[in-house]
Amino acid sequence: VARAIEYEVWRQIEILENGGVVENETRGFDIEARETTSMRDKEKKQDYRFMPEPNLPPLVVKSSWIEEFRENIPELPAQIRQRLQDDYKFSEDMSSQLVENPELLKLFNDCLSFGKDLNPKAIADVLIILIMEYMNEFEVEISETPTNPEYIVESIRLRQNQIINYTALRSLLRVLLQGETGTPLQIVEKNSWRLITDQKIIKEFVDEFMAKHPDLIQKYIKAKGKKKASLWTQMMRAMNKDPRVDQLQMSAVSKLLSDTLEAQ
Repeated sequence: VARAIEYEVWRQIEILENGGVVENETRGFDIEARETTSMRDKEKKQDYRFMPEPNLPPLVVKSSWIEEFRENIPELPAQIRQRLQDDYKFSEDMSSQLVENPELLKLFNDCLSFGKDLNPKAIADVLIILIMEYMNEFEVEISETPTNPEYIVESIRLRQNQIINYTALRSLLRVLLQGETGTPLQIVEKNSWRLITDQKIIKEFVDEFMAKHPDLIQKYIKAKGKKKASLWTQMMRAMNKDPRVDQLQMSAVSKLLSDTLEAQ
């Protein structure tokens, strides 16, 4: 088709530049000769005439029918995208990813009904990033996996309440999608994914960290402004190298470390 069009473009240009007239006709493309040849003349455009069907009476559509049809038309994709952006402040990309996958959009709406206390964006993030990561990795559809919206919401709630961290949330969702029995909290307890909140353990961790990084601690205490913020980032990076951070409630660790340093 591309070759036929390319040939016709140059053929018709040549005809017009030489003062000729391009005939209205059907042409076929000879793939071996790589040129088009005339097949049928359509100069009078008989093949394109409009001919009313005498056996079909005119169709009269009542305005009431139109209104009834309009009211029953489902929400169109563009309208759904706009609603998601208006109601939940979703980005255009996020709303498009939901709308382009009807199963994902339905799961999002189902999760919303169970998670009215949650931020809709937090739900959408988990579905688009973690749920779809699993679907793409194992090449399965949402309809082929045991996606329980109530358990998905409960898992997100565990993360927001800092009972588990993001890594544990990912693992939790994966075992749920694989058909693991039990509630999300039961699975968390079974796999020891609950974050440690014991202040004694957290204090021991902070004290040990400060003892291992005396130079960094002293620089932070003496620093001001942007330099202090930069040193805090360095401390967090150093702390994250310790595998125990995956088991600790890091918001409590950060607060205790900050309070301790500010007191010095």
